[in-house]
Amino acid sequence: VLIYKRKKKTLASTILDMTNELEKELKSEDFKVLIKIASADPDYVNYTDLMDAFPDHLGYESKKKKLRLSLIFLEDYLEQKFKLKAPVFKSRKNIEDKREKQVKLS
Repeated sequence: VLIYKRKKKTLASTILDMTNELEKELKSEDFKVLIKIASADPDYVNYTDLMDAFPDHLGYESKKKKLRLSLIFLEDYLEQKFKLKAPVFKSRKNIEDKREKQVKLS
């Protein structure tokens, strides 16, 4: 008698497995943000690292606003795509620098 124990796939591993499909469906900036968050899965990612996905000619406040809108869009998109009921992202203040926010997949 053999018993197979399947590991439950995490959301991050599912996202990384579906990169080709997601790249076609999402805008390039949204896709870059999602991949950065998914590749650093158990850890939090700083907002400043995620802002690198947006063009350099934009100012800090514009990048921050675009990142916030991108995270809201990605949350809605992933909830619909994977039929999730719980929030997709967790955010917190950085432990070392309280002025900066961090985000990760929940």
